[in-house]
Amino acid sequence: MMAEFKCISCGEIKDSEKPCSCPACGYRMFETPYDRKDILISEIENFISHFQIRTVTRKDLVFQGKYEDDKRFPDYDKILKYVTGRDRIDDFLNNLLETVEQLTVHFTAQFSKTYPVSFEILDGKIEQYDEVLRATLQVLVPGSTAEFPPVKWEKVSLLYAEKQNKCLWFSASQLINLIEKLAKKIVKFIKVNNLYGNNHKYHPRSLKGKLTPNTDYKDQLENAISETQKALEKKYFVDIADDGRAELKEMQTCLWHGIELIMCAPLFIKTFDYLTESGGVSEEELFTQVAAKLTDRYKAVNTAINSESLFRAKTEDEVFENYRKLISLDQFGFLVPVGTTLVNIGESEKKLGELIGLARIKESISKIKAY
Repeated sequence: MMAEFKCISCGEIKDSEKPCSCPACGYRMFETPYDRKDILISEIENFISHFQIRTVTRKDLVFQGKYEDDKRFPDYDKILKYVTGRDRIDDFLNNLLETVEQLTVHFTAQFSKTYPVSFEILDGKIEQYDEVLRATLQVLVPGSTAEFPPVKWEKVSLLYAEKQNKCLWFSASQLINLIEKLAKKIVKFIKVNNLYGNNHKYHPRSLKGKLTPNTDYKDQLENAISETQKALEKKYFVDIADDGRAELKEMQTCLWHGIELIMCAPLFIKTFDYLTESGGVSEEELFTQVAAKLTDRYKAVNTAINSESLFRAKTEDEVFENYRKLISLDQFGFLVPVGTTLVNIGESEKKLGELIGLARIKESISKIKAY
């Protein structure tokens, strides 16, 4: 639905379905009606809040050594290329059996480990944002001496564990056993029929397009079990006029789809608990503690930049001038999109109007501009 938007700088009017930038000067446009001074104060307050880190997520923490452990088992594409990329059929057969064996070990064993937690990502973000906050403080409260104390982190360790998903585990274990049997059947089929060509290099169509966050993996595993059992029970023969390609392709498709499903299914429930100097805490409790610690360090700054007292005595134009100066500090696109070229329409007339005792000159310049 279209609404009327008005530029915060030049006053240009435009109909739009969503917040937009002014086509004339590049500044932001806001839906009408609005109080210009209130909007400017709100934008400045939001700008300041963007640089005060108050919430923490798992992505803000570094678990030292976990990244390497997460890759302790290759992904499906790497395994497929590793097994089928061999030219010699004997190497292919050895790699296939080895992979199925490792698959069984990896997906039937639980995993737990303790990792030291580093706050280096948060420290880097804090340092970067503090630079903008200091500059903002000098724009709004020149000469302010409010400080940004460094955060003193306590020693924290992640207690990480991967536990079996009981809802899927029985079916997954059954499918893994059938995959191992099918791999051995493929090996036997190749050797008995002397199929020493390149048919083992076959790559079936990936399941990735079919597997989504809404996939019923229990149902998928049961279907895969049924298909694998059929492949195991079926008698495959190669006659004199045949090279066995179709039969091998059918078994390989079933095998690789089963392996891919096992690797994509959420067979493990990952748990994140923490050990601090004060004792064990849940992830939610840790994030609450860290957020409280971060909030405390901004108290002095927020006292200095108290918007109610800071802007009460200022005129609308003075607040807009503060807003403009903050835009020059904004490298993140919070006030205007990054890379926007701003045109300060009416700036020359404003400066001219501030001159005293030059009425004739100002009138002449205004007439020239009108002409």
